[in-house]
Amino acid sequence: MTDSDEAPYCNAVALAWHMNRFFESIAFCPTKQRSPPVLRTLGRYGQDFNFGSLCDTSQDYGWAVRSAWNMSAPGLPHIVALMYTGFTAGSQLLRSELTAIIRIVHGRLRTSSTRPHTIAPVLMFSIVGLHHIRVIAAFYDGKTRELKVRAPKLKSIDKECDGFYIDLSKWWLGNASFMSMTDVYDEPLVD
Repeated sequence: MTDSDEAPYCNAVALAWHMNRFFESIAFCPTKQRSPPVLRTLGRYGQDFNFGSLCDTSQDYGWAVRSAWNMSAPGLPHIVALMYTGFTAGSQLLRSELTAIIRIVHGRLRTSSTRPHTIAPVLMFSIVGLHHIRVIAAFYDGKTRELKVRAPKLKSIDKECDGFYIDLSKWWLGNASFMSMTDVYDEPLVD
């Protein structure tokens, strides 16, 4: 990689660290009304979660899952993850995002405590390039054997924006829901 190619990746790594610290600060201030996901930072890029490798630095634009959190209620298959990639993209879903989601879903379905569930929901905070983020909702439907993914357009966070951080906090603090993804997103399903 050239120096100019490293800038998006290095910035994505730093932004992922910042967002991880932000989510940790929320986790240690729970209220009676909220029960945030249990924070469990990944070790060795997902090996301790039964996900396999959740990183790839062999390409020109590396990516990795920085952290993952279980839901606070035991046995729920839901998981929240934070990833970053140096790739600069438009509105299309990235291969690294799909790869991470598929590996997480596969790992959740192979875990004994979540095996009885026929779905495996993942809420992925994806930091892309210099200063973009998107929240991806995905789940594997065991009945139809389909992976369903909702991915809105990338949002720029190059300027301090308290409202956007509040929105991200709401996503992160939200517990498992029985709402369908069409109830949450107005945007079309990514093909």
